[in-house]
Amino acid sequence: MNMEIPKISVVIPSLGEKILPDTIKSLNEGTLRPEEIIVCLTNEADFDTNKFFFKNVKKISTKNKGQVFQRIEGFKLAKNDYVLQLDSDIRVSKFCLEHLYNRIKNKKISSVGPKLYDLKDEIYFSANTPKISDRLSIYEKLFFYIMNGENGFQAGKISRSGEPMGVPESGYYENLDWFPGCCVLHRKENLIVDNFYFFSGKAFAEDLFHSYMLKDKGIELIRDDKAICYVDFSSQKTDYFFSHLKII
Repeated sequence: MNMEIPKISVVIPSLGEKILPDTIKSLNEGTLRPEEIIVCLTNEADFDTNKFFFKNVKKISTKNKGQVFQRIEGFKLAKNDYVLQLDSDIRVSKFCLEHLYNRIKNKKISSVGPKLYDLKDEIYFSANTPKISDRLSIYEKLFFYIMNGENGFQAGKISRSGEPMGVPESGYYENLDWFPGCCVLHRKENLIVDNFYFFSGKAFAEDLFHSYMLKDKGIELIRDDKAICYVDFSSQKTDYFFSHLKII
Protein backbone atom coordinates (compact mmCIF):
# COMPACT_ATOMS: atom_id res chain seq x y z
CA MET A 1 0.00 0.00 0.00
CA ASN A 2 1.37 3.38 -0.99
CA MET A 3 1.69 5.95 1.76
CA GLU A 4 0.27 9.40 1.10
CA ILE A 5 2.95 12.02 0.58
CA PRO A 6 2.40 14.97 2.94
CA LYS A 7 1.77 18.34 1.33
CA ILE A 8 3.93 21.13 2.72
CA SER A 9 3.97 24.86 2.05
CA VAL A 10 7.20 26.84 2.37
CA VAL A 11 7.16 30.57 3.16
CA ILE A 12 10.30 32.60 2.36
CA PRO A 13 10.42 36.34 3.11
CA SER A 14 13.02 37.88 0.83
CA LEU A 15 14.55 41.03 -0.60
CA GLY A 16 15.51 39.15 -3.76
CA GLU A 17 18.91 37.92 -2.52
CA LYS A 18 21.25 36.28 -5.03
CA ILE A 19 21.35 33.06 -3.00
CA LEU A 20 17.56 32.66 -3.16
CA PRO A 21 17.59 30.45 -6.30
CA ASP A 22 19.97 28.04 -4.52
CA THR A 23 17.61 27.95 -1.54
CA ILE A 24 14.68 27.03 -3.76
CA LYS A 25 16.73 24.46 -5.66
CA SER A 26 17.79 22.69 -2.46
CA LEU A 27 14.16 22.44 -1.37
CA ASN A 28 13.07 20.90 -4.64
CA GLU A 29 15.96 18.44 -4.72
CA GLY A 30 15.07 17.03 -1.30
CA THR A 31 13.42 13.69 -0.57
CA LEU A 32 10.22 15.49 0.48
CA ARG A 33 9.42 18.13 -2.11
CA PRO A 34 7.20 21.05 -1.03
CA GLU A 35 3.81 21.33 -2.70
CA GLU A 36 4.20 25.11 -2.83
CA ILE A 37 7.00 27.62 -2.19
CA ILE A 38 5.75 31.13 -1.48
CA VAL A 39 8.38 33.85 -1.92
CA CYS A 40 7.27 37.02 -0.13
CA LEU A 41 8.79 40.14 -1.65
CA THR A 42 8.33 43.84 -1.17
CA ASN A 43 7.17 45.82 -4.18
CA GLU A 44 10.68 47.06 -4.96
CA ALA A 45 12.36 43.64 -4.78
CA ASP A 46 13.21 41.92 -8.06
CA PHE A 47 12.72 38.18 -8.44
CA ASP A 48 11.53 36.55 -11.66
CA THR A 49 9.87 33.19 -11.00
CA ASN A 50 9.64 32.59 -14.77
CA LYS A 51 13.35 31.84 -15.00
CA PHE A 52 12.93 28.79 -12.75
CA PHE A 53 11.72 25.42 -13.94
CA PHE A 54 9.90 24.74 -10.70
CA LYS A 55 6.15 25.05 -11.04
CA ASN A 56 5.66 25.02 -7.26
CA VAL A 57 7.24 28.50 -6.85
CA LYS A 58 4.97 31.52 -6.54
CA LYS A 59 5.71 35.06 -5.45
CA ILE A 60 3.62 37.62 -3.63
CA SER A 61 4.26 41.32 -3.12
CA THR A 62 3.75 42.81 0.33
CA LYS A 63 2.92 46.44 0.98
CA ASN A 64 5.34 46.71 3.89
CA LYS A 65 9.00 45.73 4.21
CA GLY A 66 10.17 43.57 7.08
CA GLN A 67 11.04 39.91 7.55
CA VAL A 68 8.31 39.21 10.11
CA PHE A 69 5.57 41.10 8.24
CA GLN A 70 6.46 39.49 4.91
CA ARG A 71 6.51 36.01 6.48
CA ILE A 72 3.11 36.54 8.12
CA GLU A 73 1.59 37.54 4.79
CA GLY A 74 2.91 34.27 3.36
CA PHE A 75 1.56 32.30 6.32
CA LYS A 76 -1.91 33.66 5.61
CA LEU A 77 -1.78 32.38 2.03
CA ALA A 78 -0.25 28.96 2.75
CA LYS A 79 -2.78 26.29 1.81
CA ASN A 80 -1.32 23.13 3.34
CA ASP A 81 -1.52 21.63 6.83
CA TYR A 82 2.26 21.88 7.31
CA VAL A 83 4.15 25.13 6.78
CA LEU A 84 7.92 25.62 6.75
CA GLN A 85 9.22 29.09 7.55
CA LEU A 86 12.56 29.56 5.85
CA ASP A 87 15.04 32.39 5.43
CA SER A 88 16.24 33.22 1.93
CA ASP A 89 19.92 32.43 2.61
CA ILE A 90 19.45 28.78 3.59
CA ARG A 91 20.41 25.56 1.87
CA VAL A 92 18.49 22.60 3.26
CA SER A 93 20.04 19.15 3.15
CA LYS A 94 18.48 16.41 1.05
CA PHE A 95 16.63 14.77 3.96
CA CYS A 96 16.01 17.90 6.07
CA LEU A 97 12.32 18.42 5.36
CA GLU A 98 11.59 14.71 5.58
CA HIS A 99 13.19 14.48 9.03
CA LEU A 100 11.35 17.58 10.26
CA TYR A 101 8.05 16.15 9.07
CA ASN A 102 8.70 12.74 10.66
CA ARG A 103 9.33 14.49 13.97
CA ILE A 104 6.24 16.70 13.89
CA LYS A 105 3.65 14.33 12.37
CA ASN A 106 2.91 12.63 15.70
CA LYS A 107 3.12 15.80 17.79
CA LYS A 108 0.14 18.06 17.14
CA ILE A 109 1.26 20.87 19.44
CA SER A 110 4.85 21.39 18.37
CA SER A 111 7.19 23.22 16.03
CA VAL A 112 10.45 21.62 14.91
CA GLY A 113 13.79 23.05 13.81
CA PRO A 114 16.99 21.48 12.41
CA LYS A 115 20.67 21.58 13.24
CA LEU A 116 22.44 24.56 11.69
CA TYR A 117 25.81 24.37 9.94
CA ASP A 118 27.87 27.09 8.31
CA LEU A 119 27.32 27.22 4.57
CA LYS A 120 31.01 27.75 3.80
CA ASP A 121 32.93 25.57 6.25
CA GLU A 122 30.08 23.19 7.22
CA ILE A 123 30.93 23.58 10.91
CA TYR A 124 28.09 23.26 13.42
CA PHE A 125 26.95 26.54 14.96
CA SER A 126 24.66 27.40 17.84
CA ALA A 127 25.00 30.71 19.70
CA ASN A 128 26.38 30.73 23.25
CA THR A 129 27.17 27.03 23.41
CA PRO A 130 30.22 25.41 25.04
CA LYS A 131 32.71 23.81 22.70
CA ILE A 132 32.46 20.59 24.73
CA SER A 133 29.06 20.35 26.41
CA ASP A 134 30.08 18.05 29.28
CA ARG A 135 33.40 19.72 30.09
CA LEU A 136 33.46 23.51 30.43
CA SER A 137 36.68 25.44 30.65
CA ILE A 138 37.16 27.90 33.51
CA TYR A 139 36.49 30.75 31.10
CA GLU A 140 33.26 29.15 29.91
CA LYS A 141 32.13 28.56 33.50
CA LEU A 142 32.79 32.23 34.27
CA PHE A 143 30.98 33.35 31.13
CA PHE A 144 27.86 31.30 31.81
CA TYR A 145 27.89 32.30 35.47
CA ILE A 146 27.83 35.96 34.41
CA MET A 147 25.07 35.15 31.94
CA ASN A 148 22.93 32.79 34.01
CA GLY A 149 24.08 32.78 37.62
CA GLU A 150 24.65 29.52 39.47
CA ASN A 151 22.55 27.58 36.95
CA GLY A 152 25.27 28.12 34.35
CA PHE A 153 24.76 26.71 30.88
CA GLN A 154 21.32 25.28 30.16
CA ALA A 155 20.81 24.12 26.61
CA GLY A 156 18.08 25.93 24.71
CA LYS A 157 17.10 28.19 27.59
CA ILE A 158 16.90 31.96 27.97
CA SER A 159 19.45 33.05 30.57
CA ARG A 160 18.74 35.32 33.53
CA SER A 161 20.49 38.11 31.64
CA GLY A 162 18.06 37.68 28.75
CA GLU A 163 20.64 36.14 26.42
CA PRO A 164 19.67 32.93 24.62
CA MET A 165 21.71 29.76 25.06
CA GLY A 166 22.04 27.35 22.16
CA VAL A 167 22.18 23.56 22.12
CA PRO A 168 25.16 21.24 21.55
CA GLU A 169 25.59 19.46 18.24
CA SER A 170 24.76 15.98 19.48
CA GLY A 171 21.47 14.97 21.01
CA TYR A 172 17.71 15.34 20.70
CA TYR A 173 16.31 18.44 22.43
CA GLU A 174 12.69 19.27 23.24
CA ASN A 175 10.86 21.76 25.47
CA LEU A 176 13.27 24.50 24.42
CA ASP A 177 12.71 28.14 25.38
CA TRP A 178 13.69 29.26 21.90
CA PHE A 179 15.26 28.25 18.64
CA PRO A 180 16.51 30.12 15.54
CA GLY A 181 13.77 31.18 13.15
CA CYS A 182 15.68 30.56 9.94
CA CYS A 183 14.12 27.11 9.40
CA VAL A 184 11.10 25.88 11.37
CA LEU A 185 8.31 23.47 10.45
CA HIS A 186 4.86 24.24 11.92
CA ARG A 187 1.39 22.84 11.73
CA LYS A 188 -0.78 25.43 10.03
CA GLU A 189 -3.19 25.72 12.95
CA ASN A 190 -0.28 26.72 15.23
CA LEU A 191 1.03 29.60 13.11
CA ILE A 192 1.42 33.09 14.59
CA VAL A 193 -0.31 35.39 12.09
CA ASP A 194 -0.35 38.59 14.15
CA ASN A 195 2.48 41.06 13.56
CA PHE A 196 4.52 40.86 16.76
CA TYR A 197 7.54 42.84 15.53
CA PHE A 198 6.88 46.52 14.96
CA PHE A 199 10.46 47.73 14.46
CA SER A 200 11.68 48.75 11.02
CA GLY A 201 14.83 47.45 9.35
CA LYS A 202 16.50 44.11 10.07
CA ALA A 203 14.48 41.98 12.50
CA PHE A 204 17.06 41.49 15.23
CA ALA A 205 16.09 38.85 17.85
CA GLU A 206 12.72 38.27 16.18
CA ASP A 207 13.19 34.54 16.75
CA LEU A 208 13.16 35.14 20.51
CA PHE A 209 9.88 37.05 20.27
CA HIS A 210 8.43 34.41 17.97
CA SER A 211 9.56 31.55 20.22
CA TYR A 212 7.98 33.26 23.24
CA MET A 213 4.65 33.62 21.44
CA LEU A 214 4.70 29.99 20.32
CA LYS A 215 5.46 28.84 23.87
CA ASP A 216 2.70 31.10 25.18
CA LYS A 217 0.25 29.21 22.93
CA GLY A 218 1.44 25.92 24.42
CA ILE A 219 3.54 24.95 21.38
CA GLU A 220 6.50 22.70 22.21
CA LEU A 221 9.78 23.70 20.55
CA ILE A 222 11.89 20.78 19.38
CA ARG A 223 15.34 20.53 17.78
CA ASP A 224 15.51 17.45 15.58
CA ASP A 225 18.83 15.62 15.72
CA LYS A 226 18.76 14.39 12.11
CA ALA A 227 17.50 17.39 10.12
CA ILE A 228 20.30 19.62 8.82
CA CYS A 229 20.44 22.91 6.96
CA TYR A 230 23.25 25.27 6.02
CA VAL A 231 23.27 28.99 6.74
CA ASP A 232 25.56 31.79 5.59
CA PHE A 233 26.82 32.91 9.00
CA SER A 234 29.67 35.00 7.55
CA SER A 235 28.02 38.31 8.45
CA GLN A 236 26.54 37.27 11.78
CA LYS A 237 28.48 34.42 13.39
CA THR A 238 30.06 35.50 16.65
CA ASP A 239 31.06 33.07 19.36
CA TYR A 240 30.83 34.31 22.91
CA PHE A 241 33.76 36.42 23.99
CA PHE A 242 35.70 33.80 26.00
CA SER A 243 35.48 31.06 23.38
CA HIS A 244 38.89 31.75 21.86
CA LEU A 245 40.77 31.72 25.17
CA LYS A 246 42.67 28.65 26.38
CA ILE A 247 44.15 27.72 29.73
CA ILE A 248 47.93 27.96 29.52
